[in-house]
Amino acid sequence: MANDRRYWTETPLPDVIDFREGPGILARDFRDEGVPLLRLAGLTGRSLLDGCNYLDAAKVETRWSHFRLEIGDTLLSTSASLGRVARVDASAEGAIPYTGIIRMRPRSSSLLPDYVQYLLEDPGFTSQVSAMGAGSVMQHLGPSHLRHMKVRLPPLEAQTQIIAILGSIDGKIQSNVRLIDAYSLALDRVHDHAIIDADQVSLGDLGEISGGGTPKTSVAEYWQPPDVPWLTPKDMTALRGVPCVWSGERGISRSGLARSSAKLLPAGTVLYTSRATLGIIAIAQQPLATNQGFISIVPRPRLSSSFVYSTLMRCRNRINARAGGSTFPEVNKTNFKGVECSLPGPAALKAHDAMAEPIITHIAALACESRTLTKIRHALLAKLVSGQLRVPLSNDPEEQVGAAIEALA
Repeated sequence: MANDRRYWTETPLPDVIDFREGPGILARDFRDEGVPLLRLAGLTGRSLLDGCNYLDAAKVETRWSHFRLEIGDTLLSTSASLGRVARVDASAEGAIPYTGIIRMRPRSSSLLPDYVQYLLEDPGFTSQVSAMGAGSVMQHLGPSHLRHMKVRLPPLEAQTQIIAILGSIDGKIQSNVRLIDAYSLALDRVHDHAIIDADQVSLGDLGEISGGGTPKTSVAEYWQPPDVPWLTPKDMTALRGVPCVWSGERGISRSGLARSSAKLLPAGTVLYTSRATLGIIAIAQQPLATNQGFISIVPRPRLSSSFVYSTLMRCRNRINARAGGSTFPEVNKTNFKGVECSLPGPAALKAHDAMAEPIITHIAALACESRTLTKIRHALLAKLVSGQLRVPLSNDPEEQVGAAIEALA
Protein backbone atom coordinates (compact mmCIF):
# COMPACT_ATOMS: atom_id res chain seq x y z
CA MET A 1 0.00 0.00 0.00
CA ALA A 2 2.83 2.46 0.81
CA ASN A 3 4.13 2.29 -2.74
CA ASP A 4 0.71 2.16 -4.41
CA ARG A 5 -0.20 5.61 -5.69
CA ARG A 6 -3.89 4.68 -5.74
CA TYR A 7 -3.89 5.25 -1.98
CA TRP A 8 -2.39 8.73 -2.24
CA THR A 9 -4.97 11.49 -1.94
CA GLU A 10 -5.16 15.14 -2.95
CA THR A 11 -6.55 16.88 0.10
CA PRO A 12 -7.49 20.50 0.91
CA LEU A 13 -4.63 21.85 3.03
CA PRO A 14 -6.89 23.17 5.84
CA ASP A 15 -8.31 19.66 6.32
CA VAL A 16 -4.96 18.25 7.47
CA ILE A 17 -2.90 21.25 8.64
CA ASP A 18 -3.58 23.79 11.35
CA PHE A 19 -1.82 27.03 10.40
CA ARG A 20 -1.44 30.46 11.95
CA GLU A 21 0.56 33.47 10.77
CA GLY A 22 2.66 35.27 13.34
CA PRO A 23 1.46 38.62 14.69
CA GLY A 24 2.52 42.04 13.49
CA ILE A 25 4.40 43.51 16.45
CA LEU A 26 5.65 47.09 16.57
CA ALA A 27 9.31 47.91 17.15
CA ARG A 28 8.42 49.73 20.36
CA ASP A 29 7.68 46.31 21.89
CA PHE A 30 11.17 44.96 21.14
CA ARG A 31 13.48 44.33 24.08
CA ASP A 32 17.17 43.48 24.50
CA GLU A 33 16.27 40.09 25.97
CA GLY A 34 13.25 37.92 26.65
CA VAL A 35 11.12 35.72 24.39
CA PRO A 36 12.61 35.43 20.87
CA LEU A 37 10.59 36.94 18.01
CA LEU A 38 11.64 34.95 14.96
CA ARG A 39 12.32 36.87 11.73
CA LEU A 40 12.60 35.69 8.13
CA ALA A 41 16.39 35.75 8.48
CA GLY A 42 16.10 32.80 10.83
CA LEU A 43 14.51 30.68 8.11
CA THR A 44 17.39 31.39 5.74
CA GLY A 45 20.26 31.34 8.24
CA ARG A 46 22.06 28.70 10.28
CA SER A 47 19.75 29.08 13.28
CA LEU A 48 16.11 30.05 13.70
CA LEU A 49 17.31 32.71 16.14
CA ASP A 50 19.43 34.48 13.50
CA GLY A 51 18.31 38.11 13.32
CA CYS A 52 15.60 37.68 15.95
CA ASN A 53 14.22 40.39 18.20
CA TYR A 54 13.06 39.86 21.77
CA LEU A 55 9.79 40.48 23.59
CA ASP A 56 8.89 41.01 27.23
CA ALA A 57 7.88 37.61 28.65
CA ALA A 58 4.99 39.02 30.69
CA LYS A 59 3.56 40.82 27.67
CA VAL A 60 3.86 37.64 25.59
CA GLU A 61 1.78 35.78 28.18
CA THR A 62 -1.00 38.37 28.10
CA ARG A 63 -1.07 39.14 24.36
CA TRP A 64 0.71 36.56 22.22
CA SER A 65 0.96 33.29 24.15
CA HIS A 66 -1.27 31.52 21.59
CA PHE A 67 1.43 32.12 18.98
CA ARG A 68 4.14 30.27 20.93
CA LEU A 69 5.99 27.60 18.95
CA GLU A 70 6.43 23.97 19.91
CA ILE A 71 9.29 21.62 19.04
CA GLY A 72 8.43 19.89 15.77
CA ASP A 73 6.31 22.73 14.36
CA THR A 74 7.03 23.56 10.74
CA LEU A 75 7.45 27.18 9.60
CA LEU A 76 6.71 28.58 6.15
CA SER A 77 7.96 31.99 5.02
CA THR A 78 5.30 33.97 3.20
CA SER A 79 7.22 37.02 1.99
CA ALA A 80 10.72 37.87 0.72
CA SER A 81 12.17 34.32 0.68
CA LEU A 82 8.76 32.99 -0.32
CA GLY A 83 8.16 29.32 0.48
CA ARG A 84 11.19 28.75 2.72
CA VAL A 85 10.53 25.88 5.14
CA ALA A 86 12.12 25.22 8.55
CA ARG A 87 11.50 22.95 11.55
CA VAL A 88 11.30 24.27 15.09
CA ASP A 89 13.99 22.80 17.34
CA ALA A 90 14.74 23.24 21.03
CA SER A 91 16.45 26.60 20.45
CA ALA A 92 13.17 28.17 19.28
CA GLU A 93 10.73 26.39 21.59
CA GLY A 94 8.31 28.96 23.02
CA ALA A 95 9.39 31.65 20.54
CA ILE A 96 6.91 33.83 18.64
CA PRO A 97 7.00 33.89 14.81
CA TYR A 98 6.77 37.38 13.32
CA THR A 99 4.28 38.30 10.63
CA GLY A 100 5.37 36.78 7.32
CA ILE A 101 6.00 33.40 8.98
CA ILE A 102 3.22 30.82 9.19
CA ARG A 103 3.29 28.06 11.78
CA MET A 104 2.10 24.63 10.59
CA ARG A 105 0.91 21.64 12.67
CA PRO A 106 -1.01 18.49 11.73
CA ARG A 107 -4.76 18.86 12.19
CA SER A 108 -5.49 15.27 11.21
CA SER A 109 -4.16 11.91 12.37
CA SER A 110 -3.61 11.12 8.70
CA LEU A 111 -0.58 13.45 8.66
CA LEU A 112 2.58 12.73 10.68
CA PRO A 113 4.27 15.80 12.26
CA ASP A 114 7.64 14.91 10.73
CA TYR A 115 6.09 14.73 7.26
CA VAL A 116 4.74 18.31 7.23
CA GLN A 117 8.10 19.69 6.07
CA TYR A 118 8.28 17.36 3.09
CA LEU A 119 4.65 18.00 2.23
CA LEU A 120 5.43 21.73 2.02
CA GLU A 121 8.54 21.05 -0.08
CA ASP A 122 6.55 18.92 -2.53
CA PRO A 123 6.96 20.56 -6.00
CA GLY A 124 3.20 20.20 -6.40
CA PHE A 125 2.75 22.48 -3.40
CA THR A 126 5.60 24.89 -4.12
CA SER A 127 4.21 25.52 -7.61
CA GLN A 128 0.94 26.60 -5.97
CA VAL A 129 2.89 28.92 -3.66
CA SER A 130 4.64 30.54 -6.63
CA ALA A 131 1.38 30.88 -8.56
CA MET A 132 -0.57 32.41 -5.66
CA GLY A 133 2.15 34.72 -4.33
CA ALA A 134 0.82 38.26 -4.66
CA GLY A 135 2.78 41.47 -5.09
CA SER A 136 4.72 43.00 -7.98
CA VAL A 137 7.81 44.04 -6.01
CA MET A 138 7.84 41.55 -3.12
CA GLN A 139 5.60 38.51 -3.31
CA HIS A 140 3.50 37.68 -0.28
CA LEU A 141 1.45 34.63 0.59
CA GLY A 142 -1.12 34.69 3.38
CA PRO A 143 -3.48 32.34 5.22
CA SER A 144 -6.23 33.31 2.78
CA HIS A 145 -4.19 31.73 -0.03
CA LEU A 146 -3.48 28.57 1.97
CA ARG A 147 -7.19 28.00 2.50
CA HIS A 148 -7.54 27.39 -1.24
CA MET A 149 -4.52 25.10 -1.65
CA LYS A 150 -4.36 21.34 -1.84
CA VAL A 151 -1.66 18.92 -0.75
CA ARG A 152 -0.70 15.45 -1.90
CA LEU A 153 -1.03 13.08 1.06
CA PRO A 154 0.47 9.56 1.06
CA PRO A 155 -0.76 6.85 3.43
CA LEU A 156 0.94 6.79 6.84
CA GLU A 157 3.17 3.86 5.91
CA ALA A 158 4.55 5.81 2.94
CA GLN A 159 4.99 8.94 5.07
CA THR A 160 7.03 6.92 7.57
CA GLN A 161 9.21 5.56 4.79
CA ILE A 162 9.79 8.98 3.21
CA ILE A 163 10.62 10.48 6.61
CA ALA A 164 13.20 7.74 7.19
CA ILE A 165 14.88 8.26 3.81
CA LEU A 166 14.92 12.06 3.65
CA GLY A 167 15.45 12.40 7.41
CA SER A 168 18.61 10.31 7.17
CA ILE A 169 19.99 12.63 4.48
CA ASP A 170 18.94 15.72 6.45
CA GLY A 171 20.69 14.31 9.51
CA LYS A 172 23.95 13.87 7.63
CA ILE A 173 23.75 17.40 6.24
CA GLN A 174 23.15 18.79 9.75
CA SER A 175 26.07 16.76 11.07
CA ASN A 176 28.27 18.36 8.42
CA VAL A 177 27.00 21.80 9.44
CA ARG A 178 28.01 21.18 13.06
CA LEU A 179 31.46 19.98 11.98
CA ILE A 180 31.92 23.03 9.76
CA ASP A 181 30.97 25.27 12.70
CA ALA A 182 33.56 23.54 14.88
CA TYR A 183 36.26 23.88 12.22
CA SER A 184 35.34 27.56 11.74
CA LEU A 185 35.88 28.22 15.45
CA ALA A 186 39.27 26.52 15.20
CA LEU A 187 40.11 28.74 12.23
CA ASP A 188 39.28 31.83 14.29
CA ARG A 189 41.62 30.71 17.07
CA VAL A 190 44.46 30.08 14.62
CA HIS A 191 44.03 33.57 13.17
CA ASP A 192 43.85 35.22 16.60
CA HIS A 193 47.14 33.61 17.57
CA ALA A 194 48.82 34.58 14.29
CA ILE A 195 48.12 38.32 14.55
CA ILE A 196 49.61 38.83 18.00
CA ASP A 197 52.16 41.67 17.63
CA ALA A 198 51.36 41.96 13.90
CA ASP A 199 51.89 45.10 11.82
CA GLN A 200 48.89 47.24 10.87
CA VAL A 201 48.14 47.60 7.17
CA SER A 202 45.03 48.20 5.04
CA LEU A 203 42.83 45.63 3.32
CA GLY A 204 44.03 47.04 0.02
CA ASP A 205 47.50 45.71 0.88
CA LEU A 206 46.31 42.09 1.00
CA GLY A 207 45.86 41.59 -2.71
CA GLU A 208 44.21 42.72 -5.92
CA ILE A 209 40.79 44.24 -5.23
CA SER A 210 38.12 43.91 -7.91
CA GLY A 211 34.38 44.23 -8.42
CA GLY A 212 31.98 42.41 -10.70
CA GLY A 213 29.30 42.95 -13.28
CA THR A 214 26.18 41.69 -15.01
CA PRO A 215 25.92 41.05 -18.75
CA LYS A 216 22.88 42.52 -20.51
CA THR A 217 19.97 40.24 -19.71
CA SER A 218 18.37 41.04 -23.07
CA VAL A 219 21.22 39.38 -25.00
CA ALA A 220 20.70 35.61 -24.92
CA GLU A 221 24.22 34.81 -26.12
CA TYR A 222 25.64 36.43 -22.98
CA TRP A 223 23.91 33.76 -20.89
CA GLN A 224 23.99 30.67 -23.06
CA PRO A 225 25.81 28.43 -22.77
CA PRO A 226 26.37 29.19 -19.05
CA ASP A 227 30.01 28.10 -19.08
CA VAL A 228 31.23 30.52 -16.41
CA PRO A 229 29.89 30.20 -12.83
CA TRP A 230 28.44 33.57 -11.86
CA LEU A 231 27.40 34.61 -8.36
CA THR A 232 24.93 37.06 -6.86
CA PRO A 233 24.63 37.93 -3.15
CA LYS A 234 21.55 35.68 -3.06
CA ASP A 235 23.83 32.72 -3.86
CA MET A 236 26.05 33.68 -0.94
CA THR A 237 23.09 33.88 1.41
CA ALA A 238 22.22 30.31 0.43
CA LEU A 239 25.62 29.16 1.78
CA ARG A 240 24.29 29.71 5.33
CA GLY A 241 27.71 30.53 6.71
CA VAL A 242 29.75 27.92 4.83
CA PRO A 243 32.99 29.68 3.78
CA CYS A 244 33.36 27.85 0.46
CA VAL A 245 31.53 28.49 -2.81
CA TRP A 246 31.64 26.76 -6.19
CA SER A 247 28.84 28.27 -8.24
CA GLY A 248 25.44 29.99 -8.10
CA GLU A 249 22.01 29.50 -9.59
CA ARG A 250 23.08 30.94 -12.93
CA GLY A 251 26.09 31.08 -15.17
CA ILE A 252 27.16 33.37 -17.99
CA SER A 253 28.75 32.64 -21.34
CA ARG A 254 32.30 33.45 -22.35
CA SER A 255 30.82 36.15 -24.55
CA GLY A 256 28.92 37.62 -21.60
CA LEU A 257 32.12 37.62 -19.55
CA ALA A 258 34.04 39.43 -22.29
CA ARG A 259 31.33 42.04 -22.90
CA SER A 260 30.59 43.06 -19.33
CA SER A 261 32.44 44.30 -16.28
CA ALA A 262 32.33 40.80 -14.78
CA LYS A 263 35.80 39.32 -14.31
CA LEU A 264 36.97 35.71 -14.21
CA LEU A 265 38.39 35.30 -10.71
CA PRO A 266 40.80 32.46 -9.92
CA ALA A 267 40.15 29.72 -7.39
CA GLY A 268 41.22 31.00 -3.98
CA THR A 269 39.71 34.45 -4.47
CA VAL A 270 38.03 35.71 -1.29
CA LEU A 271 34.56 37.12 -1.99
CA TYR A 272 32.77 39.78 0.07
CA THR A 273 29.16 40.81 -0.55
CA SER A 274 29.19 44.60 -0.63
CA ARG A 275 25.72 45.68 -1.75
CA ALA A 276 22.36 45.34 0.06
CA THR A 277 23.31 42.05 1.71
CA LEU A 278 26.57 43.05 3.39
CA GLY A 279 29.43 41.01 4.74
CA ILE A 280 28.91 37.45 3.56
CA ILE A 281 32.38 36.01 2.94
CA ALA A 282 33.52 32.87 1.14
CA ILE A 283 36.48 31.45 -0.74
CA ALA A 284 36.00 30.57 -4.42
CA GLN A 285 36.73 26.88 -4.94
CA GLN A 286 36.98 27.20 -8.72
CA PRO A 287 37.32 30.03 -11.27
CA LEU A 288 34.12 32.11 -11.30
CA ALA A 289 32.66 35.57 -11.80
CA THR A 290 30.33 37.75 -9.73
CA ASN A 291 27.83 40.52 -10.26
CA GLN A 292 28.41 44.06 -9.02
CA GLY A 293 27.29 43.20 -5.49
CA PHE A 294 30.77 41.97 -4.54
CA ILE A 295 34.23 43.16 -3.66
CA SER A 296 36.78 40.40 -4.22
CA ILE A 297 40.38 39.96 -3.12
CA VAL A 298 42.86 37.87 -5.09
CA PRO A 299 45.50 37.34 -2.37
CA ARG A 300 48.95 38.66 -3.13
CA PRO A 301 51.84 36.15 -3.33
CA ARG A 302 52.72 34.51 0.01
CA LEU A 303 49.28 35.32 1.47
CA SER A 304 46.87 32.41 1.71
CA SER A 305 43.15 32.49 1.03
CA SER A 306 42.52 31.24 4.55
CA PHE A 307 44.40 34.19 6.08
CA VAL A 308 42.59 36.76 3.92
CA TYR A 309 39.25 35.09 4.68
CA SER A 310 39.84 35.20 8.44
CA THR A 311 41.02 38.80 8.19
CA LEU A 312 37.79 39.84 6.46
CA MET A 313 35.76 37.99 9.06
CA ARG A 314 37.55 39.92 11.81
CA CYS A 315 37.08 43.25 9.97
CA ARG A 316 33.50 42.65 8.81
CA ASN A 317 31.73 44.99 11.23
CA ARG A 318 34.14 47.82 10.52
CA ILE A 319 33.76 47.30 6.77
CA ASN A 320 29.97 47.29 6.97
CA ALA A 321 30.05 50.47 9.06
CA ARG A 322 31.49 52.27 6.02
CA ALA A 323 28.44 51.47 3.88
CA GLY A 324 26.60 54.33 2.22
CA GLY A 325 23.65 54.59 -0.13
CA SER A 326 20.12 55.96 0.12
CA THR A 327 18.28 53.05 -1.52
CA PHE A 328 20.31 50.17 -0.10
CA PRO A 329 23.59 49.98 1.84
CA GLU A 330 26.73 49.57 -0.24
CA VAL A 331 30.44 49.49 0.54
CA ASN A 332 32.56 50.93 -2.27
CA LYS A 333 36.05 49.72 -3.08
CA THR A 334 37.76 52.87 -1.81
CA ASN A 335 36.20 52.54 1.63
CA PHE A 336 36.86 48.81 1.64
CA LYS A 337 40.54 49.18 0.81
CA GLY A 338 41.06 51.72 3.59
CA VAL A 339 39.96 49.46 6.46
CA GLU A 340 42.88 48.74 8.79
CA CYS A 341 43.85 45.13 9.46
CA SER A 342 46.69 43.07 10.95
CA LEU A 343 49.46 41.47 8.89
CA PRO A 344 52.01 39.28 10.72
CA GLY A 345 55.53 38.55 9.57
CA PRO A 346 56.59 35.63 7.33
CA ALA A 347 57.23 33.17 10.18
CA ALA A 348 53.84 33.78 11.78
CA LEU A 349 52.10 33.55 8.39
CA LYS A 350 53.81 30.24 7.68
CA ALA A 351 52.73 28.87 11.07
CA HIS A 352 49.20 30.14 10.45
CA ASP A 353 48.92 28.46 7.07
CA ALA A 354 50.30 25.16 8.36
CA MET A 355 47.29 24.95 10.67
CA ALA A 356 44.64 26.90 8.74
CA GLU A 357 44.96 25.40 5.27
CA PRO A 358 44.12 21.82 6.40
CA ILE A 359 41.10 23.23 8.26
CA ILE A 360 39.85 24.94 5.12
CA THR A 361 40.42 21.71 3.18
CA HIS A 362 38.27 19.79 5.67
CA ILE A 363 35.55 22.46 5.52
CA ALA A 364 35.55 22.38 1.71
CA ALA A 365 35.25 18.58 1.70
CA LEU A 366 32.30 18.68 4.09
CA ALA A 367 30.63 21.47 2.13
CA CYS A 368 31.14 19.57 -1.12
CA GLU A 369 29.58 16.45 0.38
CA SER A 370 26.62 18.49 1.61
CA ARG A 371 26.15 20.01 -1.87
CA THR A 372 25.99 16.51 -3.33
CA LEU A 373 23.62 15.31 -0.62
CA THR A 374 21.38 18.34 -1.15
CA LYS A 375 21.11 17.60 -4.87
CA ILE A 376 20.31 13.95 -4.14
CA ARG A 377 17.74 15.01 -1.53
CA HIS A 378 16.07 17.40 -3.98
CA ALA A 379 15.80 14.73 -6.67
CA LEU A 380 14.60 12.07 -4.23
CA LEU A 381 12.03 14.33 -2.58
CA ALA A 382 10.32 15.15 -5.88
CA LYS A 383 10.02 11.45 -6.75
CA LEU A 384 9.15 10.18 -3.27
CA VAL A 385 6.44 12.66 -2.31
CA SER A 386 4.73 12.16 -5.67
CA GLY A 387 4.78 8.37 -5.37
CA GLN A 388 6.81 8.04 -8.57
CA LEU A 389 9.69 6.30 -6.79
CA ARG A 390 9.04 2.98 -5.12
CA VAL A 391 11.47 1.72 -2.51
CA PRO A 392 11.27 -1.67 -0.74
CA LEU A 393 10.30 -1.36 2.92
CA SER A 394 13.15 -1.81 5.39
CA ASN A 395 13.83 -1.18 9.07
CA ASP A 396 17.30 0.12 8.19
CA PRO A 397 17.22 3.82 7.13
CA GLU A 398 20.66 3.62 5.48
CA GLU A 399 19.51 0.62 3.47
CA GLN A 400 16.42 2.55 2.39
CA VAL A 401 18.49 5.58 1.39
CA GLY A 402 20.79 3.37 -0.67
CA ALA A 403 17.83 1.66 -2.33
CA ALA A 404 16.21 5.02 -3.09
CA ILE A 405 19.37 6.44 -4.67
CA GLU A 406 19.81 3.27 -6.70
CA ALA A 407 16.18 3.45 -7.88
CA LEU A 408 16.64 7.14 -8.74
CA ALA A 409 19.61 6.31 -10.96
